Amino acid sequence: MKNKQFIRYCWLTALLIIIPCACRKAAVHKNIICFIDFSNEPLFPGRVNYYAGIAATEIIAQMSYGDRIVILPVDNGTLTNSGELIDFTFKNEGDYIPDGTSPLDEDGVAEKNLNSDKKHFIAMLNRSVASALIERRNLKEGTDILSALSSAAKYEQNGQDNRLVFLSDMMNWSADLKMEPGHFSSAMIDAKLAAMPNINGKHVEVLVHTGDETGISNAHFMAVNQFWVRYFKANNFDLTDYSSTSDQGLRALFSVR
Repeated sequence: MKNKQFIRYCWLTALLIIIPCACRKAAVHKNIICFIDFSNEPLFPGRVNYYAGIAATEIIAQMSYGDRIVILPVDNGTLTNSGELIDFTFKNEGDYIPDGTSPLDEDGVAEKNLNSDKKHFIAMLNRSVASALIERRNLKEGTDILSALSSAAKYEQNGQDNRLVFLSDMMNWSADLKMEPGHFSSAMIDAKLAAMPNINGKHVEVLVHTGDETGISNAHFMAVNQFWVRYFKANNFDLTDYSSTSDQGLRALFSVR
């Protein structure tokens, strides 16, 4: 009898351990794929440094435990000379808490160490951007956004919250599509869309921050905007924001966890 009771107790204990584990969902973290425009324009290279600053203060500084970010350049070598500026993942919260830490101090210690990593990764980004401005100087006469879109899928992570960010004026300049003033207008949108390759965006959320665009007309800004709004919709990307200001749209990346 005692053996049966002991066996029953063991089974109940095992069930109490297994059932919660089986029901617990894997944690979902942000996986941000960010493209920075390195192409030539009147404010180059100041515009590149501005975009890098936005990536640092509005994206990296807002990230949390387990989040990942990869940042890549967009220029004439987006496809033929691709390379990550940075690619890193923040550790899970528990990994930021050293053994022996008092339970009362764990939250504060984890946050302090997370913030230390943020500063470290921002410094890494700044160094990488400075190097890329030199190493990619012969590639700045182009803006191959279409290739950036087609290459983004390889950085997606199954089961994670994939987000695509473009820090760019979005004026593609490649053999397939030239969108600088004098080469593109709203009257050309239908024909250009019909000639574009199809990409399955798989409903990945997209956010576009152009920065200051006072150097072009309102009409041209809206023509470029409407092309991409329609292109993203036709290719199953979920465009959540497209604007020249950063705060509201970029901070919305982290509004829901």
